[in-house]
Amino acid sequence: MKKIITTLLIIAFAITSSFAADVQIISKASETSLTAILQYDGQTLDNEEGLQITTKESLDIATVQTTDDFSILVNSNKATDTTLIIDINATSFVNGNGFDSGITPATDDNFNRELNILSGVHTNEIASTFNLSWTGKVGLPSGHYTSDVVITISAN
Repeated sequence: MKKIITTLLIIAFAITSSFAADVQIISKASETSLTAILQYDGQTLDNEEGLQITTKESLDIATVQTTDDFSILVNSNKATDTTLIIDINATSFVNGNGFDSGITPATDDNFNRELNILSGVHTNEIASTFNLSWTGKVGLPSGHYTSDVVITISAN
């Protein structure tokens, strides 16, 4: 009987005892550099070749006009905040005969040229939207007018 009780105690002790271990799993997420994408009216602009934008027929150089939306989208998973600097340089509208209209497209005065992109995951997230506009001018020679606009986006 003593043997049975001893065996039962050993079995009971084995069943009721527990085992615990602390385990730490170490992993990482590789950081991807921030990329910015410029779109005009939903169409991605090629960074190297540029794009000739033909505005709507209703955009008359003689009257106040505004382009469709330009959007800056960002992709990143950076662990720190990043500042994007947007630089927009436009030439005045010139017709095919070289006549300078003196009208230069510009952004609204409230356009923020410095965008703070917070740390974290961003997937095609719209960071900014803007338009170019001009005041117009009556009495210009007829013809098609063009303005060369360079939009540079850089990370600081």
